[in-house]
Amino acid sequence: MYGMIHRAARQMVTEQLGSEVWLEVIASAGVDESHFISGATYGDQVTYALIDGVVKATGLEGAQVLRAFGRYWIKFAGESAFASVMDMAGENLPAFISNLNRMHSAVQTSLPDAVMPEFDLIQREGNRLEIRYVSDRTGLAPFVAGLLEGLLDRFELEGAVTFDQDDCPVIFSVTYGPRSRAQTTR
Repeated sequence: MYGMIHRAARQMVTEQLGSEVWLEVIASAGVDESHFISGATYGDQVTYALIDGVVKATGLEGAQVLRAFGRYWIKFAGESAFASVMDMAGENLPAFISNLNRMHSAVQTSLPDAVMPEFDLIQREGNRLEIRYVSDRTGLAPFVAGLLEGLLDRFELEGAVTFDQDDCPVIFSVTYGPRSRAQTTR
C-alpha cells in the first residue's frame, strides 16, 4: 500500500485516541517515520502491522478498526492532494461508484507501484446499489464497507452498507436516501 494510507491512519488515531496511543501502535507495528511518505509504496505487511497495532492498543476487533478507517479515509482523501481527482469522480453516489476504477487509474499515474482494487456497479434499483469488489488483498471488506459509508457522508446521504464476508468477489449492498433535516443542521 502507499504512504498516504499510513499518514491517514496516523492522523485518525492521533485525532481520535491521542498521540500516546499512536506511539503504542507504531511500537507494536515495528515501524518508524520512514513508512509515512505519501508517494511511496510499502509492502502490505507494514499496513497490516499498523492495523494490528491499533487493534492491540484499543482492544477493538480488526473489522471495527478497518470499517472506521475506511470511513475516515474518504474524508482524509477528500482533503488531500487527491481532492480534485475525487471531485471529478462524480457528483452523486452512483456516478462516483461507476467512476472508481477510472479514479484509481488516475491515482496510479502518480503511484505506479500501487495495486488498486476493482469496483463495478453491478445493479442499481432506486436507492439501492450492488457493488462488486475485487482485490488481490484479503480481509479488507470491512475497510471497503467503511469507504462506502464515508461516501454516504460525502454525498450527505444516510443509509446502510452490508456484505457477505464469505463471498469472492465481495458484493456490497448499499441502500441510501437523503439525510433527515435534523442530521443536516448539526
